[in-house]
Amino acid sequence: MKRCQKMTEGKRARIQKAFLVLLGMVLIFAGPTYVVLLIDMVGVPFPFTIITGGILFLIGLFIVFRLIKTGEIK
Repeated sequence: MKRCQKMTEGKRARIQKAFLVLLGMVLIFAGPTYVVLLIDMVGVPFPFTIITGGILFLIGLFIVFRLIKTGEIK
């Protein structure tokens, strides 16, 4: 029973790491481009769209650098 439980914890950790990597990459690449475009199409003023894109980019960088620092990504 314990062996099966350890395998599921390992799988859970791998899935969580993969999700964080994908989330970080999406925020880095799609945040400043497509999200800004969508927000601009809604009619939000231009400075707020640029600030939002920058914040999403910084959040993505933070996630990726955090994963690199902890050794999750090499």
